[in-house]
Amino acid sequence: MAVAQPIFDDVQAFLNAAAAEAEDLQRMVQTNADARHEELATLRRELEAQRQERIDGMTKLRSDFETLVHRKIDTLFDEVDAFKHMQDDELNNSMREVETVAEDLDSFRESLLDIQVSWKHLCARSLGLE
Repeated sequence: MAVAQPIFDDVQAFLNAAAAEAEDLQRMVQTNADARHEELATLRRELEAQRQERIDGMTKLRSDFETLVHRKIDTLFDEVDAFKHMQDDELNNSMREVETVAEDLDSFRESLLDIQVSWKHLCARSLGLE
């Protein structure tokens, strides 16, 4: 009675092959899942790096813009100060010119008075009134 029954050998071989195929499929699924997880992690890292690049770019752009605005404002203030000094200089020059003209007019008036006095003396001498 120790004779093996070959009837179940085919079924056993089929079950063993199916179990081996199931294990292979399970390993393949796990390998694929691991690869997808790694790919997903890589994509997340790349996405984070790109996001950080955008943030850094915006920060640099903001900083550059603020620097430009401050530089332009400083230039504008310098130009306003230069214009103010120029206006002050022109005002001072105008005041000096007015003072010079006033002095010339005073000198001219005094000369006219001297001419008038001299004319009176000349007329008086000519008429013998003196």
